[in-house]
Amino acid sequence: MFQRIQHFFNTLSTNWSEDPGARGAAKMTAGGVLVAEGVFGVVRGRTGRNGRRQRGGLLGGILGIVFGIIFINVAGFVEGPGIDDPVEITGEVVAVERAGTSGENDTPMYRTRIAYTVDGESYEFSPRGRSSWRPNVGADVDVAYSRSDPAHAKRIGGIEEWAPQIFGWAGWFVVVTSAFSLLVSIALIIFGIWLFQQGRADRRLSGEDRSFFGDLFAIAKDVRAGNMDIAETAAGMAGAAQGSGQPAAAAPAQPEAGAASATAATAAAPAGWMLDPADESMLRWWDGQQFTDQRRPRD
Repeated sequence: MFQRIQHFFNTLSTNWSEDPGARGAAKMTAGGVLVAEGVFGVVRGRTGRNGRRQRGGLLGGILGIVFGIIFINVAGFVEGPGIDDPVEITGEVVAVERAGTSGENDTPMYRTRIAYTVDGESYEFSPRGRSSWRPNVGADVDVAYSRSDPAHAKRIGGIEEWAPQIFGWAGWFVVVTSAFSLLVSIALIIFGIWLFQQGRADRRLSGEDRSFFGDLFAIAKDVRAGNMDIAETAAGMAGAAQGSGQPAAAAPAQPEAGAASATAATAAAPAGWMLDPADESMLRWWDGQQFTDQRRPRD
């Protein structure tokens, strides 16, 4: 998540090229990177234990919120309803029942039956939670019952009390962090689209105009597929990443016209008029793969 935020601030601190064609292509590339970051997550991704790239983005944030809410509700169900007027006493484990298994090793799980006495009357209950630890019958346990309804009781202390609480806290942590991640994703998408539109406007100044979604999807597809070196774009570099006469969309000087070989950032740029690497006073047509022989004055 922090890497995605860094991409945002890198783009804000960029000094763009003065050439409208090169500046427009660089902005479009950076905008496509930010949109891909927001939709798919960390496109330079980290690798999980299973060897697969871990992703976030919109879907990751939404799923995180959903799973966090599930954790919170499961914890609430296991913990049971609260007691408004509790009275604490000592109860006794009167029975231990098998309650299925858990995990890949089929670890046996147990549920206890607890008895307690209030004003000479006996009551029994079973906590909702299960435990892999088998308690001893006859062991003393702490119990809290309702003064107004003595039959309403719960065990306090031990794993039966703190395990659901930890599970609930973990659920809230997942919800909060996932909600923040979702907001970051939305901000990246909005800013990326705005930057992409600014790049298209710059390219129109150089006489090139193409489909908005065609350009955006082409760049986002390259970013997600790993065909673009994000470190060479404005999103991946801090400071004057696309300025000082070195726009990411401009190819290095070539010995012969028509034999140009683009850099990784140039290869990701859609077709359009670019600064001629052999003559900075001219614009040269970039067909999306290489420079052609078509040229025209920058003015």
